[in-house]
Amino acid sequence: MRHLASALLLAALAFGGTGCRAAADNPDPAVSDPKGRRTATGAWFGDSVDLRGSARGERLRMRVKGWVDPAVPVRTGAEPEDGTRWVGAEVELVNVGGRAYDLAGGALHAFDGTGTRYRPVRTGTLTTGSPLAWGSLAAGEQKTGWLVFAVPEKARIVRVLGTVGEATAGWRLQHPPSR
Repeated sequence: MRHLASALLLAALAFGGTGCRAAADNPDPAVSDPKGRRTATGAWFGDSVDLRGSARGERLRMRVKGWVDPAVPVRTGAEPEDGTRWVGAEVELVNVGGRAYDLAGGALHAFDGTGTRYRPVRTGTLTTGSPLAWGSLAAGEQKTGWLVFAVPEKARIVRVLGTVGEATAGWRLQHPPSR
């Protein structure tokens, strides 16, 4: 019996020293889109994710490649309302399909730790770059730009969710753990 207890204690210590983390430190990679559907994609900051469109040959590669907090506009006089700050996500879109991809229905939202969703706001050009221009993307074409979100001063943004047509992808705003 003493050997069994020692073996269990040794196993517990061994697993405690590995990469196992508490649930709060390792969030569920699946997130919900604005319509409440669960997404299968829980990408890390900087990962590219391919989204398939509804028509044959539509495929879009999307990546959240930059994040600024606070986001600072170039134009003076433009600033967030009292009690809020601007944060910005740099997004890269690449049409890797065989036909034009219409981004008109595309959206990107930021989520804080409580699950509150924030929509992009118009701010103009940031000190970090130009805003993302939604529209049609020809086969092989790439667009990169910034989206800005007005969030409460104390909010901690933890995820960004992108939707194009019926396809949805989510990114955690942290770098992946050492692999």
